[in-house]
Amino acid sequence: MALHHALPGEVMALQALADTSARSIALVRTPLFETIQLILRAGDSIGEHGFAATICFQCLEGEATIALDGGEHGIKGGEWLYLEPHTRYGIASVRGANLIMTLLFENADDAVDRTGQLLAPT
Repeated sequence: MALHHALPGEVMALQALADTSARSIALVRTPLFETIQLILRAGDSIGEHGFAATICFQCLEGEATIALDGGEHGIKGGEWLYLEPHTRYGIASVRGANLIMTLLFENADDAVDRTGQLLAPT
């Protein structure tokens, strides 16, 4: 079954970190942007990678560490940060984290390959 992505004007319910069945999901995907709800349990991590996109992180609840530029930047509920295109980063959950990650592509060619599939991280 294909994942449901939000349609323009559609309200989507976000998951809460306390919901033990919550998992990371792509909320919307278009040729110019993608928004993902990242659910990370305590101790979870995502290895270093990057995208040809500006990336915005909004932490809804919990706490995570974003590694970049040889250092670590903590982000917790109610905080936001963004990264320039091609910035390599990694994410580690400190005590569980619920983040909204939005990738803003400069043009559709940055987001998809010739077959129309979304590009993998670099």
